[in-house]
Amino acid sequence: YFLEMNPRLQVEHPVTEMITGLDLVEWQLRVAAGEKLPLAQDDIVCNGHAFEVRLYAEDPATGFLPQTGKVEHFSAPEDVRLDTAVEAGDAVTIHYDPMVAKLIVHGKDRDEALEKMRVALAGTVIGGLNTNQEFLSHVFVQKDFAKGDVDTGFIARFESELIPEDYGQPQADDLGVAVMLDSGRKVMCPDPWNAADNWRAHGDAIRRMSFSARGQRYDITLNYGLGSIDMAFEGKSYKINDSLLDAAVFASHKGNYTINRGGRVVTLSRFDHSEGAGEAGAGRITTPMPGKIIDVMVQLGDKVEKDQPLLIMEAMKMEMTIRAGCDGVIDELPVSANDQVADGALLVSISEDVA
Repeated sequence: YFLEMNPRLQVEHPVTEMITGLDLVEWQLRVAAGEKLPLAQDDIVCNGHAFEVRLYAEDPATGFLPQTGKVEHFSAPEDVRLDTAVEAGDAVTIHYDPMVAKLIVHGKDRDEALEKMRVALAGTVIGGLNTNQEFLSHVFVQKDFAKGDVDTGFIARFESELIPEDYGQPQADDLGVAVMLDSGRKVMCPDPWNAADNWRAHGDAIRRMSFSARGQRYDITLNYGLGSIDMAFEGKSYKINDSLLDAAVFASHKGNYTINRGGRVVTLSRFDHSEGAGEAGAGRITTPMPGKIIDVMVQLGDKVEKDQPLLIMEAMKMEMTIRAGCDGVIDELPVSANDQVADGALLVSISEDVA
């Protein structure tokens, strides 16, 4: 017979610690040193309710695919327990589990603990890479989860609520926050000589900007006025000002913005027109992370259809199928089976069929 032993503290041990007030890590070290357990099972009293979430560098919108990259910013509310070894400047690589941190809260009952976790997730910002933070926020506002009606089919059953079609995609207010952050200072300013409202003596100040998120480009037009900005986006006009910054938590780094509004997390990047960013479209496919090519199912010159499997790649112990983003013809194929590929490397290029 074979018996697998797992003689260690589980990842969820902070939940036990929060409802008992005991330090299980200390207990483990004392037992390892030859001491006896400080309490018997019957002496342990449980109080209240606790939740723990794992903040992972993974993207629920792509099947929870692990993410890699540098953590440019990391902050969480001070009144929440944060277990982590990651800080701003650290990198999440393919060599280790992509867990960034654990958030743990405690309340007198389930309802209070639920609300504390909602607030904690709404006040946490991780900049530099995609995470599962918004997914977790959706979980904690889902009605069945709030009632404790959860089983192993929960995610599949409520997938459209937990990972909606617009998951991670910016709304007008998100773009407004990015505009305010990109200006470098607030529009409202008591000193007219230092105001950042782009006021002009003759005519309006018009500016066009573009941002990208999840491979999609978002174009906006800005009309600057005194104390506010009129933003045109997708045929509608929005008035934006400093109040948007007060309703969000955010991080910015070199034209990249991570914006958390009530637990809904969006990552935006300034679109650089001079570099032609995003012009490749759906036909140019690059690696989402470093990995190894397992199989290539097409050849140069092959005609392919949208969503057709092109190759299989392995990364972080997971196999993923890379599919065509459009109809067309394979015009570049720089990889072969067993190749090691770097993050962002070109896998295949498709000349789009525009007929």
